[in-house]
Amino acid sequence: NALDLTAPASDILLKNRLKSWFQLSGHPDGFAPAGPGTVWKRRTGGAENTERIVYEALTKDEQMRDFVPRYYREVEYKGDTFIELQDLLFGFNDPHVMDIKLGTRTFLESEVSKTTERTDLYEKMIAVDPNAPTHLEHAKQAVTKLRYMQFREQQSSTCSHGFRIEAMKLPGGPPITNLKTVKNHNEVSETLRLFLENRRDTCQQLLAKLKELRSRVEASPYFQTHE
Repeated sequence: NALDLTAPASDILLKNRLKSWFQLSGHPDGFAPAGPGTVWKRRTGGAENTERIVYEALTKDEQMRDFVPRYYREVEYKGDTFIELQDLLFGFNDPHVMDIKLGTRTFLESEVSKTTERTDLYEKMIAVDPNAPTHLEHAKQAVTKLRYMQFREQQSSTCSHGFRIEAMKLPGGPPITNLKTVKNHNEVSETLRLFLENRRDTCQQLLAKLKELRSRVEASPYFQTHE
């Protein structure tokens, strides 16, 4: 069970956790170590609180609950809101970690109607490809979320393979985050081969787990009623 925290982890616990702490992707400073076996994730999803609602729903979904981090609660701390989640790396020592985003589309249909132009997404875009923005986008130094998400999908293997590799970490090394343009089949295969180190037993276990995940998604009441 999660600790009954009213503040971040104790100094001793935090010091020990930070020795091995790393974040592969997601919003910078979006995570913090909490109790043994849990992390705090800064709330996202806007006023609708979508992320918390999804975690709560999947926790109740018998098909999917074993495939998502355990959700514990929402926490208010110093004016910020966090959700407390299971730390899937707790108990591992310098593990192999890969962050993969599944799906042939990574945005909701509702994003199409959002026309707010954001400078942070413009900065992310030019970090990948300085020539990607149009002349008007360069002048405004801002792009919409839909424009950025479509750009990311076109730059990666999302559309062609149904997933993209966001980042990875190998034992003894720093996080590898320059994978945003891994796109064609050879690039994807080489990246996976580097990560899996040609361990066929691990490949077979991973393949079996992915097949199980697919069957669970197809049978999931949540996925049958949501995008």
